[in-house]
Amino acid sequence: MGKPIIKQPGIIKVAIAWFFIGIMNIYVAYQGISSDIGRWSLISDPLTHEWFRMAMPTGLGLSVAILIAAIIQLISIPGLPKGKSWSIKLALGAPIAIAIFNFAFGALYASAPPEYSELARSRMIWAFFIGVFQMFAVFIFWKYLNRPEGKFFRETMNQQSA
Repeated sequence: MGKPIIKQPGIIKVAIAWFFIGIMNIYVAYQGISSDIGRWSLISDPLTHEWFRMAMPTGLGLSVAILIAAIIQLISIPGLPKGKSWSIKLALGAPIAIAIFNFAFGALYASAPPEYSELARSRMIWAFFIGVFQMFAVFIFWKYLNRPEGKFFRETMNQQSA
């Protein structure tokens, strides 16, 4: 007889949510990367404010970091229904990293000089919102994993793979 089928209470829902959140993160990162690359020539313009010359490469680096973390988040998804510990660690770690990068974006925009404050304020709020959303999603997933059925699922899957 084969291995018994273990019910996956909620883990499929988490994997689906993680997929859509990962796609959202890739989209946001892509928008940031394309925007910064499109304005790259402004860095050498002597009329460009110093803050902008510093903020654009910093923002580009943060967007690339978010893109990499979002890809890692997507890589974690296939292992979630199987209860793989590497997958769970990546599924929790990548969104935490993305939240930290978004908080760094928020701090970057908060440092904008007054002439950029109108644009920077809305981007700062958006970056902090995404960071908080990511942390909330991680908390919900972590809370699920620590519920009795989540612990049972992980333990059973780990025993079967041993």
